[in-house]
Amino acid sequence: MIIQMVLLIGLLPQATGTYHASSFPTNDNNNASTSSSAVTTVPLISFQNRLMTSVKLGDGSERLFLVDNGVYYTILDSELVDKDNFEQISEEYVNCAGKKVVPLQIGIVSSLQLGNLHLRNEKVALSPLLKYISRKINRRIHGVIGMKLMCRHLTTFDFSEQIMILKPYTSEMYMTLMSRPDTIVLPFRMDTWFKDNIHIFAIEIVINGVAIDAVVDLGFQGGLLTTRDPREIGLMPGYGRSRFFVSISGFNGSGWKTEARNINVGSHALESVPVTMFEANNPPEFTMIGIDFLKRFDFTIDYRNQLMILHPHHPG
Repeated sequence: MIIQMVLLIGLLPQATGTYHASSFPTNDNNNASTSSSAVTTVPLISFQNRLMTSVKLGDGSERLFLVDNGVYYTILDSELVDKDNFEQISEEYVNCAGKKVVPLQIGIVSSLQLGNLHLRNEKVALSPLLKYISRKINRRIHGVIGMKLMCRHLTTFDFSEQIMILKPYTSEMYMTLMSRPDTIVLPFRMDTWFKDNIHIFAIEIVINGVAIDAVVDLGFQGGLLTTRDPREIGLMPGYGRSRFFVSISGFNGSGWKTEARNINVGSHALESVPVTMFEANNPPEFTMIGIDFLKRFDFTIDYRNQLMILHPHHPG
């Protein structure tokens, strides 16, 4: 029996080009009304293993936004923004939804508010695709919080409390993060992926004793997925297994479920971890971890120093 599993990677517009660590804005919004020393905490809504939160627009209405580090700009539904309150700067053509090329309007919106973080004259992108994405996931989405906003802060995802915390880059915040004895600190590398249309980062994990780079994608609702030869990383081949359809950024193929005996994330060991093997015609070699894997931890993304700081959840 063929089971369909369509991943949303590639449905969201991804600005082309490479954004290096040196170009990350610490705060390119000069009119933010919140002090740089403030901490912003917002509730996370988990729907089908997708991260969402509420954002207040300039008209006072609150709308549901996805949270996805695979997207660079903050993206708003083009039908939602009053053109009188949007100053267009440029138009970029981007790859999305299976290699289709669509225009993305880049400009300034007068006001956005995330918790107590009030952003004025914020640079965003407008996309007509959010209605389409909403139909795909059966939940109305009006925007996406992307990497551009996250990289101004130490961005923490606390799955124990179901909150996202945006913290300033201060020594006090680092001391608090590092104070727990179970702290895991992993360096990451920024890279472009899938023919330069997604800009995300990768950390090293060890699967059955084999060290590999794994892309961290908050927009991927699954757990651990790889195109690697299963025999290279100690997994059983999938001959005779039940398969299902998988589509990732224009690469269509089949997937099958297996299990890794052990996976190490830094010093933290995990046992009997589900893995999805993905086979397609000439896909790039990659391994990806999404929300179903990441929710075993509370973690902070430090874009400035290219670090991922994790605190594992412990049974009981």
